[in-house]
Amino acid sequence: MEGSILLPNVLLLGLDGAVLLSVPEWKGFSNLFQEGDKSFDHLAHWENHFLGEELFYIVLDIKWVNGHHLRLGFIYPHYREILFHIWENKTVSLLDKPLQNGTPDPESRCFPVKNLPAWSTEVV
Repeated sequence: MEGSILLPNVLLLGLDGAVLLSVPEWKGFSNLFQEGDKSFDHLAHWENHFLGEELFYIVLDIKWVNGHHLRLGFIYPHYREILFHIWENKTVSLLDKPLQNGTPDPESRCFPVKNLPAWSTEVV
């Protein structure tokens, strides 16, 4: 599952302006929360994937220095507005539980990922 592309459930904006993404199937949560530090260094980049001449989906690839890896896929232009919020704020917040009727599960834990790079129109 580490190299797979996950399609997140999106819950618009959190209180800090970050886009909240529910990705409960990602196994990396258990280790990140056990380690206790929410300011992990990471490397991230955007990948553009085309189908013909139209942009098909955009992938946010995040690798933490402690070895965790997450690839999030966004179908474009369906997620266009959400992507613009991410690019503008350079932040996402990952939720470890599925959304319940479009809202976070009260028992969800949130893991912020800050300082994301700017998006490029280049194909990776």
